[in-house]
Amino acid sequence: MTKTISATKKMLAMLLAVLMMFSGMAVMASADVAKPDKPTFELNETDKKVTITPPAGAEISISPLPSDPIKVEGKVIYINLVPGTKYTVKSYVTDATDPQDPKLVYSDAVTFTVKVKQPAPSAPVPTKVTSTTITVAQVNGCSYKLVELDKATGEEKTVKQDWTNKVFLYEKLTADTPYLLSIRKDGTDDKYPSDPVSVTVRTLKAADKNAAAKPVLVDKTDKTIVVAEVENVQFSIDKGATWQTSGTFTNLKANTIYGVIARKNFDKAVQDPNPSSAVLEVKTNTRARYTAAPGKCTFKVADGTIYADKAIAVTVTSDGPAGSFKNIKIGEYGDTKLIPLQVTIGGNNFTLTHSKDNVYTGTITPDASLANKKNVEVTVTYKVEKFNGATYVATEQRLESKHTIDVGAKWGILTILGEAFSKLGNLFLNTIPQFIVDIFGSESASKLFGGIMDLLGKLGKQ
Repeated sequence: MTKTISATKKMLAMLLAVLMMFSGMAVMASADVAKPDKPTFELNETDKKVTITPPAGAEISISPLPSDPIKVEGKVIYINLVPGTKYTVKSYVTDATDPQDPKLVYSDAVTFTVKVKQPAPSAPVPTKVTSTTITVAQVNGCSYKLVELDKATGEEKTVKQDWTNKVFLYEKLTADTPYLLSIRKDGTDDKYPSDPVSVTVRTLKAADKNAAAKPVLVDKTDKTIVVAEVENVQFSIDKGATWQTSGTFTNLKANTIYGVIARKNFDKAVQDPNPSSAVLEVKTNTRARYTAAPGKCTFKVADGTIYADKAIAVTVTSDGPAGSFKNIKIGEYGDTKLIPLQVTIGGNNFTLTHSKDNVYTGTITPDASLANKKNVEVTVTYKVEKFNGATYVATEQRLESKHTIDVGAKWGILTILGEAFSKLGNLFLNTIPQFIVDIFGSESASKLFGGIMDLLGKLGKQ
């Protein structure tokens, strides 16, 4: 009986030992430390520092080590980060199950790289500015920002467009207002945005509300168009591609319609272009202009003779385009006509009157003091008429032609006789008596008879 009890005790002791062994294993197993959570961090690339927040009860490991840690309110701060360097961060706890051999239990790793700062770009370039828009030159890899400034203080007032690399035309802006236009290089995977570079851009003043008056045609030929010039107004003949203050356009094509517009002058550096006027359509002439000239007019004295104190008939022709004297509407812009007005000899003026077509007549009487003088100057004065598209209109312009003549003696009895003998001699020259021809021959008779009559005529003029 005693032996049985002893055996039972031994078996119980062995069972207890086994249970204790398994119990110790369970205790050891229950002492294993769980892997901590990953740390969180806040990276300040500008100041080159990182602030890391570990999970409760954990510490922080960072590689490569940038500097000694600074601990503030449960957070760990590292400074002097190196741009372009990749950092690995873990949180960890200590497994002290075996005091003789404590172990560290790490979380999964988190990594970050400190980006390199982009170098600043060149200043932004506005390519077009109006009273309501600003257009900026597009630079690849850059973003733009537009801020309205206060007119009085210059302080930033309203952000019209925040940073974007998709907008390059800013519209619906306020006229004559300053704006701050900024540019910066965009960030990338390994670089962060650059510092901004800015310029102040002022929108232009608005254009005048009232357009210039429609141009007024003054003259035209086959190659030119002239409109009336107006102070502080410019003109265009090519739909506004080019402008000029002169109202004269040259080197045009004949028989071609051109549209002339006008606008008020403006300073394109500070104001929108002023509105254009209504279009004046002008068709160039089909031929070159006809410019009348005194040299094309004729001056004739009746019988070719002028005597002192005797009224002598004169005839003067005018000059102008063919047919314009029969029909006053025959003409084109640029055509001119000369109309004889008076003849001047000595100090006396003699009026001319219209006779027919382009012929004008009158009488002149040389002053007695001009008797027997050679190379006496006679001046014919013409008025200038210009075609205005419908009719010829007189201008204030006057032109002159000068002619040289001789003046004989006063018109006395001998002069009358001389004229009679001269005319009679001319008559007899055509009817020389046959008996004289028979005596002297036809050629000699003509010379002899003509000479006698001419001598008698000259005698009467002395």
